Amino acid sequence: MRKLFIPLLALLGLLPLARAQENGLTTDTVITGDDLEMLSGDEKSEFHITGRVQVIGTNLRLTCDELHITSVKRGDPSDTIGKIGKVTEIIAIGNVRVAQKGRSASGGRAEFFPEEGKVLLTESPVVTDAQGTVSGTEIEWFHGQRRALVRGGEHRVKVTLPHLPDLGPGPEVSDEAAADQAESDDRN
Repeated sequence: MRKLFIPLLALLGLLPLARAQENGLTTDTVITGDDLEMLSGDEKSEFHITGRVQVIGTNLRLTCDELHITSVKRGDPSDTIGKIGKVTEIIAIGNVRVAQKGRSASGGRAEFFPEEGKVLLTESPVVTDAQGTVSGTEIEWFHGQRRALVRGGEHRVKVTLPHLPDLGPGPEVSDEAAADQAESDDRN
């Protein structure tokens, strides 16, 4: 298989996740993979990158098996590829891993909607940062809103936090008794 190298600064320039500024400096977003298929219609362009896909950009590293990018087509509709406009959707499929400074996410699928500022992680997603770890059936993240939704569905929502201080009723309750009570509550 041949190695594919595509500098897609213009293509991914509108995705906040890929263009986050770190110390005022940004770098080009570079996508590599084994194969690329480009499709162009009158109104949109699609890019399908497969095989050991890797995206590296400012404060971003993403790996997956397949990456599908849809953008608005600008210019003459009859052009083969045309000018690449606003990115409307990015879908990462298979063994998705996203790493940013202080945060990581994994799952079977990640859908990025730049116009909405939304990311949807599915297929056993897990997000980890310094505050802890959260997992569920779906994790929906809203960029710039300090908001996320975690849906349990077939997999119950699970949140793992760093050690919390004793929040019990007072010193008369031992740690062992509190642990026994928590274990009993989990069984019920």
